[in-house]
Amino acid sequence: MKFIRAKVVCILRNADRLLLIRATDPHDGRSFLIPPGGGVEFGETLEHAVRREIFEEVGIELSQVTRLAMSENIFQFAGRPEHELVFVYEAQCHDAVVCAQDEMVIRESNGETLPARWYTLTEVIGSGLPLFPDGLAELLSGE
Repeated sequence: MKFIRAKVVCILRNADRLLLIRATDPHDGRSFLIPPGGGVEFGETLEHAVRREIFEEVGIELSQVTRLAMSENIFQFAGRPEHELVFVYEAQCHDAVVCAQDEMVIRESNGETLPARWYTLTEVIGSGLPLFPDGLAELLSGE
């Protein structure tokens, strides 16, 4: 039996740049960009989940977070159907060490590591890589 997954992601901003992870679907080799984040644990509030996920993946504590939107995504990943509700948050990067890194490695809870870097919105659009969750590029560009 499949379930709908509740997920949080955070648009972590550093001036005009966004921290995004470049991930690849192991089934078809398709690459895409996604903000750091992850699943909501049972009994956990959405805000606590986004704070925990950013701390686990990026190593910083968020002082201010704002919920921007919610997106429903039905898609295929690794050859399997997926269905998730993604709550999109935004926060500013105030950690000098993290903000100064052009590139970094994000460590997932399963031990997988993924490359991440700071992108301008123009770079995201020009990369030709899809940005997930669905609708995020339009939300960020104000369309």
